Amino acid sequence: MDDEKIVTILQKAISDSEHITDGRLSRERQEVERYYRGELPAPLHAGDSKYVSRDVFDAVDSMRSTVLEAFLAHSRIVNFSPEKGETVDDAKQATDYCRHVLFKENDGEQLLYDVLTDGLMKRFSIVKVFGEELTDDHTYEFEALTEDELTAAVADYPSYEFNEAEVTPEGLFSGSFIVTNRKRRVVCEVVQPEDILISSRTTKLCDAKYLIHRMTKSKSELLKAGLDKSKVEELTFSASFDIDKNYEKQSRFEVVDDMFSNNDAYQGAVEEVTVYEAYIDLDMEGEGKTQLWKITMSQDVVLHKEQVKRKPFAVFVPLPVPHTFFGENFGKAVIPVQNARTVLIRQIINHALITNNPRQMVMTGTVANASELVENRIGGIVNVRRMDGIAPIPQGQLNPYVFSLISMIDEDKEEVTGISKLSQGMNKDAISTQNSQGMVEQLISQSQQRQKIVARRFGKFVRELFGLIYDTVIDFVEEAEYLDVTGNYVPVKPADWIERSAASIELSLGYGDQQREAMKWTEIDQYFRTDPQLAPAYDYTKRYEVLRRGLELRGVEDIESFLTPPDKLPPAQPSPAEQLQMEQMKSQIEYQKAQAQAMIMKGESDRMLAQAALIKAQADASHKQADSVIEAKRVENEIHIGREELRIAETVPDKKATFAPDI
Repeated sequence: MDDEKIVTILQKAISDSEHITDGRLSRERQEVERYYRGELPAPLHAGDSKYVSRDVFDAVDSMRSTVLEAFLAHSRIVNFSPEKGETVDDAKQATDYCRHVLFKENDGEQLLYDVLTDGLMKRFSIVKVFGEELTDDHTYEFEALTEDELTAAVADYPSYEFNEAEVTPEGLFSGSFIVTNRKRRVVCEVVQPEDILISSRTTKLCDAKYLIHRMTKSKSELLKAGLDKSKVEELTFSASFDIDKNYEKQSRFEVVDDMFSNNDAYQGAVEEVTVYEAYIDLDMEGEGKTQLWKITMSQDVVLHKEQVKRKPFAVFVPLPVPHTFFGENFGKAVIPVQNARTVLIRQIINHALITNNPRQMVMTGTVANASELVENRIGGIVNVRRMDGIAPIPQGQLNPYVFSLISMIDEDKEEVTGISKLSQGMNKDAISTQNSQGMVEQLISQSQQRQKIVARRFGKFVRELFGLIYDTVIDFVEEAEYLDVTGNYVPVKPADWIERSAASIELSLGYGDQQREAMKWTEIDQYFRTDPQLAPAYDYTKRYEVLRRGLELRGVEDIESFLTPPDKLPPAQPSPAEQLQMEQMKSQIEYQKAQAQAMIMKGESDRMLAQAALIKAQADASHKQADSVIEAKRVENEIHIGREELRIAETVPDKKATFAPDI
């Protein structure tokens, strides 16, 4: 689809929705705002009392204060639940960083205040969440540096650009370079209701076929946003006068400026132009399937187009009407009450004025100078010719039913708004020493039912807002850090976060309900600890979680400063009695071990003695055996010798010996 076709589609959508936004809805919002400021109703006659009953302001302010207190009184209004594959600490870190984005990087309290005000007075309010990259350029000069010195000078800066540089004959560099610091952040911005263009047939924001954000941008802002410079140059920066003449916008400044201003620019770079940022379902490829596109257009020029995942808006409708996007106007419902009370109280005031300073009947010729009577200043002199020529005009009595009528109107106001004097602490009949605190709290709680419904609608919006912040952080922020309650900077990497589908809202309507909720957790802790059957299953980890919730409800955030988490708890140390018992058991064990060792040593000694005796016996037996062998050998040798001698004797001839001495 070409740009010309896109422009045709957007022009048709803008034309269809502008007559709704700038028509009946705009007139209604202007009227409610004037009643809110106490400008209406105007006096019926000149000289009448100009008193205005501020019922619209009172109703809007009471509802806003109650609902806002219900959220800001709680330290953690939103908590992300752990998803599959995620720890409790990961979910807590995501919760803390999203709270940091809303309340630190953005003015979260003012944002919620504005959202409630717009929602109660203009049928709906809407917040836009988007990523913004901030750039800051600094110029640094250098002179007579060598190449190595210049390299070292720019090494500390991740992004730099040489502006100008000169090289001397000696090879030294002089000049300057520009360092660009970039910072990404998530912006939460309340959009003025008259700048939202949407179809009158829309029932839900997520189902809207298109949603267009109408705004004014200067030439400088468009270029800083990274738009094509050639397309920006095609625009004529004079159309901003039309949107500035929007009567609804001008009505906000009537108190201080009753002149229309065309915002004449002092430079061409700050001249403004009307820009339409449209989120629309388009079939760009002609395949019959639409996808969500973000189209930025001005004066028939498509400045930018890209496919996006979601509409970056969260909407709050305090009094929704089924099957339509636009809810009821809370402030408009109180206008009849303000008109009636104002008229009645003005009549009471006018009657008192006339009674104290009545109009006079004057006979012709009685007053010498009529202007003296008309001036009616205190202590003024009136020259008369006769005393009986002047008389006050008879004044009728004030109807006593006027005060009853005012009371009836007050009751009607309570029924319309759901805000009673009891819930505001102004009913002296209910809030007295005769009624117990519990009874008073019960009456107040019952009188706040409609406020609680609006608070729950606001809680749904806050949950959607946090989910939108979470998704935008994942898409836009790679690395960041935030300051936790202990004063330490915690680094986060949103790029590693998982897609989230659940978030819980902690809603407590005022400090009384919050204290009762904290007391509930205290009672749970006492019950679990004292119950003999539950106590074994109620360990330190579970008790820490119960106490943590109770302390957070009491406004204590830095819990780890005085209560150690279970995962950081050191090993349990025994008591002195247990330690003494352990020492005695240790001594007894050591004694038993020594006895066992002694027995082992004695057994070893006996074994060694037995072994020595065995060896001695074996040695003695060996000696005896050796002696026996020797004796046997000796006998055998003797026998052998005897046999040999016998044999020799048998072989030698038997000769007798002859004695011959004379031979």
